Amino acid sequence: MCGFLDKSGNFFEVAISSIPAFTQEQCLQKCQSNPRLEKLFYLFSQKYQTFAPYYDFLIHKLGFIHLGILGDDTLYGIGKFNQILIKKIPKDFQFNKLGYEMLYNNNEKEVAMVSTYDDKNLDFQFGIEQYMEGVLFSNGVFSSLKNIPSHQSLIQSILTGFIATYSFIGKDIEDLKIVNHFYNYFTERMGGVILASMNPRYGIYDKNLLSDVQKIILESLNFDPKFDLSVRNEFSNPYPLNNNIEFINRLNRCKYKALK
Repeated sequence: MCGFLDKSGNFFEVAISSIPAFTQEQCLQKCQSNPRLEKLFYLFSQKYQTFAPYYDFLIHKLGFIHLGILGDDTLYGIGKFNQILIKKIPKDFQFNKLGYEMLYNNNEKEVAMVSTYDDKNLDFQFGIEQYMEGVLFSNGVFSSLKNIPSHQSLIQSILTGFIATYSFIGKDIEDLKIVNHFYNYFTERMGGVILASMNPRYGIYDKNLLSDVQKIILESLNFDPKFDLSVRNEFSNPYPLNNNIEFINRLNRCKYKALK
């Protein structure tokens, strides 16, 4: 089960691959009938140059709750400030207004958090000249931990942006039956590199998926040779190499390449 619950308790079942179309439709529909909301959306969307703003607006401004977040039927996500708190769905939850209020007022501790995926929050830049903790994409775009304090939250926030913008990525996650393992999906499928630690310095990545630009950037970062080799030897990838390369090439044709 994946979908969205609005403030009135109406549930919309939405496949992961349909999230871009659904969130855009809902936002535009509500803004067209409300000039104040339309102005709010215009100001909100100015922060989003890389990914579509509709999903974040739906959660953080329109108050929708995402059920089945991260592809996991047992989890839901609710907006609090600039974060989505991800929690377990209570066993007695019902699909109605009372169910919405139950989820919204649930005081159980979150199991994960996703931040907004606007450009400033993700701190995108092309390449890095010295080692920094964060993630490096196949096209050389780098996102740091400057505003998001953990690799897991950073990767989940970035993946949320991709899923909210490109339906083919949601379809890929559906086909591969990815559930709550976006951290691995980033390295095993998207060809990403996780710059994991300042001391010792090392990266988590599949060397067979590295692009030329990634290799050039990594060569200058002075990884700890023994530790990095140990991580390389332990890394395994469950997906076929040629299929991965084809997917990464398609990914690199997306808008985020313009960050160069």
